Amino acid sequence: MWQGRSPGHFPFGDMAKEQLTLDGTSYPLIETGDVPAGFAEVDVVLDDNGTMFDCVTVAGHVGYQVVGSKGNGVQPMPAWFMFTKGPQVRRQSTNLPALLITAG
Repeated sequence: MWQGRSPGHFPFGDMAKEQLTLDGTSYPLIETGDVPAGFAEVDVVLDDNGTMFDCVTVAGHVGYQVVGSKGNGVQPMPAWFMFTKGPQVRRQSTNLPALLITAG
């Protein structure tokens, strides 16, 4: 079920915009800010042979690829990656988060 603004709503002021119609089906114009994020992130502690790193793992639709013989289409690119939050951190606490990844 469509949950955005009404299909006739055009957020472009006085600029006349036409709705996209393909094979008799009309598609509404929507603002980029009305599209929810297609990814999630979670805090992770990475144990690399005793050295602990505070990290973030991101997963979901984080990019797109141009496709088509004329480069006239796009395709979502699902992926995941992990990065450290900052400089190396050695944790002394035994209170570990729910997700602990051990390298090695």
